[in-house]
Amino acid sequence: YAPPPPQRHLSAQLSMARPRHSQFVPILVAASCITYGQSLIFVTPGPEEVAKYDRVRSVQNHSGFHRSGELLPYYLFRARWFGEKHKAENFPDIAKQWTDRRGTRIQLVVGVFSIAGSQEQPYRDVVRETWMNPRGGVCMLALGQSERCTVYVTFAVGNTQDLGQDPEEEDVTILPIHENMDEGKSRVWFQYAAAEWTWATHIMKLDIDSFPYWSYVLDQMAQRELPCENVYGGTMSAWCGAVFMPDCACGKPKNSDFMQYNIADPGCFAYGHGSMYFLSRELAAN
Repeated sequence: YAPPPPQRHLSAQLSMARPRHSQFVPILVAASCITYGQSLIFVTPGPEEVAKYDRVRSVQNHSGFHRSGELLPYYLFRARWFGEKHKAENFPDIAKQWTDRRGTRIQLVVGVFSIAGSQEQPYRDVVRETWMNPRGGVCMLALGQSERCTVYVTFAVGNTQDLGQDPEEEDVTILPIHENMDEGKSRVWFQYAAAEWTWATHIMKLDIDSFPYWSYVLDQMAQRELPCENVYGGTMSAWCGAVFMPDCACGKPKNSDFMQYNIADPGCFAYGHGSMYFLSRELAAN
C-alpha cells in the first residue's frame, strides 16, 4: 500500500490505491506499507539474475511451502525493491527518537516472515540491501537495544531442520514451531517476541514482500490519541459476505474503535491484513 501524497490529509479512515495493476481497495489506516503480491513490471534481467531466479524457483517447487506466484520472480523483486529504496530516500528520515503522546519512546520489534534455508535467502538479501540497510533508526535486532534505534528487524522463520538454515545469517530468528502458513506461526511470533525482547513497546509482523515506509508507520503510532494502553494496528481489512466473515452491513470500524460498527451486532469485527500489522508488547504477550 503506497503512502499518501504529502497534500492528502491522514485520517483514521482512507481509501488508498494499491500499486498499478492491483485493485483499488478501501482500508483503515493505522500504518502504511507497500505490498506488491503479483504486480508486474517489465525489466531486462541479466544472466546472473536469471540464474539466481532459476535456483530459487527450483527450491520453491521442491519444498512446496509457497503457492505458485506468491512471490515475484527474484529479478523483478530486486528491481522493484531498489526502485522503492530510491523513493524512500526522499521521505523523512527516522533517525530521531520517536515518542508517543504519553512520552514513551517507541521501540518497534519487526519480524519479517520468511522461510528457513536457501529458498528465500536471495529475497532476504534484497531486503537487507534496501529498506533494512542501516539508515538512521533501523537496526538488526540481533545487535540488541540501542539509543540510535527505533525499528529492530529480524527474519522470522519456522523450525524446519531439513531446510538447513545458514548459521551465518545472524539476523534470522528460528521460532519454536514448524514452518507453515496458516497453522499458528504468526501467533507464536508475537508471543515469542514479547517474551524475548521485553524492552520493546510494539511487536510487528511484516511479510517479506511488503516494503515499509517507516516515517509513516511511526508517525501513526506516535500520533494516536486513543486512551487505550494497548493497541492493535496495521492495514485493516473489513471483508464480508462469506460464512466466516462479518455481515456486510457492519462496515469498517468507526474512528479506529474495533468495538463500534455501522450496526450494533456482536458478530461485527475487522482484522489486520497479513502483509503488516502490529500489537503493543503487552497485548502480544497475552
